Amino acid sequence: MSIERNKSLVRRYYEEVVSTGDVERVSEFIATVYTEVYRNVRHEMGVEGAREHLLGVRRTYPDLKITGDRQIGVAEWVVSLVTARGTHSEEWMGIPASAATLKFTGVNVDCVTSPSTAVPQTFWSPCSRPESSGPLANESRPGLEHARPRCPRGCP
Repeated sequence: MSIERNKSLVRRYYEEVVSTGDVERVSEFIATVYTEVYRNVRHEMGVEGAREHLLGVRRTYPDLKITGDRQIGVAEWVVSLVTARGTHSEEWMGIPASAATLKFTGVNVDCVTSPSTAVPQTFWSPCSRPESSGPLANESRPGLEHARPRCPRGCP
């Protein structure tokens, strides 16, 4: 599969599923071996886990929009610099709702496993502090910068 097609698939997932909250379409894009990496720990989530995660994120940030600002593709891997924007409307990971509109950038790493599915590694490495005076402005998630996602197909 071409690198451009891989990048397009990942970009479409951000635009057509994550930014709209259309969880019924998750299985069109997410492989059954979906994995998240958080604090250097791998969490096997699967399609249902991806769907639940997206529902939780959308409850917290109901107007969430994610754009793929830049992408680099190498073989099965797609690295995306993304910008996320949304209003913090509900408690998330112990952080109370602030009603602040947040905007921040980060890096996602995805491994495309077939012509139609990817394994988002949810390797989120923040590139900027959130632009907000809300409680997330000082929040950090140590460990993500050093996580190394693995492709289920054995790619390097």
